[in-house]
Amino acid sequence: MSILQIILAAIIVLGPLIAIHEFGHFWVARRLGVKVLTFSIGFGPALAKWRGKDGVDYQIAAIPLGGYVRMADEREGEVPPQDIPKAFNRQPVWARMAIVAAGPLINLAFAVLLFWVLFLQSAETLKTVVGSVKANTPAMAAGLQVGDEIVAVDGKAVSDWEGLSYALVDRAGETGTVLLSVKSANSTLEKPIRLEIKNYLKGSQDPLSSLGFMPYQPLLKPIIGEIVANGAAATQGLKSGDKIITANGITINTWQDFVEVVRTHPEKTFKAQVERQQQLIELTLTPRLERDQFGNKEGKLGIGLQQQEINIPAQYVQQRQYNVFTALVKACQKTYSLIEMT
Repeated sequence: MSILQIILAAIIVLGPLIAIHEFGHFWVARRLGVKVLTFSIGFGPALAKWRGKDGVDYQIAAIPLGGYVRMADEREGEVPPQDIPKAFNRQPVWARMAIVAAGPLINLAFAVLLFWVLFLQSAETLKTVVGSVKANTPAMAAGLQVGDEIVAVDGKAVSDWEGLSYALVDRAGETGTVLLSVKSANSTLEKPIRLEIKNYLKGSQDPLSSLGFMPYQPLLKPIIGEIVANGAAATQGLKSGDKIITANGITINTWQDFVEVVRTHPEKTFKAQVERQQQLIELTLTPRLERDQFGNKEGKLGIGLQQQEINIPAQYVQQRQYNVFTALVKACQKTYSLIEMT
């Protein structure tokens, strides 16, 4: 992604959030009788500026990294005698606090509104049914099995993988036991599964894989779709349409198999066999060293998966449907979870 694309994306994402935030300050200030002089989206030189019928100067400025609402204030300059009672510094403490707090609060309310609308929509989601368990992990040691449905974490009910992940993240940095309440396949009875943790999530990239289990993942064929320009694969012989047969001596049955080999071999060379136009070709691949969001090393080739039809078995899928009130509760919970994570 080019720098220009990044800047445009930032403007598209941040622009509405900034506008809503500043509108909170603006709206409350006006309702409390404070004289507003300028409403600006962005800082620096004005790209567009106009005066409204309300006497406020509205502008869009060149640097889209914030905004401001400028009010009459004797501490910042001379205020005409008729506007002195409307100056910000002349307002009681509660009014000034309300104006300052209005920006963050309206952002919070906007987040709840967006999530509320989202949760009102009917959608299919993955059940919290375990799709895979890795050997030599806390999950394997505790007896968690493929097909087990996790219904609670430390006594807190969970209904989807996102909620389950949030519940696990609450234990970050701890040493002890995570208690899962689990229903086995073809059983309605719950049983406890105790996962031993030590400095949980320290240096780990994922709350699930660090414990050794993952959701169901559709088995995707290991066929390359996109070759990223300037990526490692672009100069190592891989082509769109290649089907990976083996990598580093391992038979590759799914795309996930190949991703795991690449991820665990940053700057390490290995042989790979691909099928291309019904012919087998041997290539030498060296994934580029990159860092994930937690700073961990991982290998990247700069390739994408060929588009495929995905079929998920019915036992892993659930229909999510909330009414007006339960959707609002979920929206508040989601917003609170995001605040906790930040």
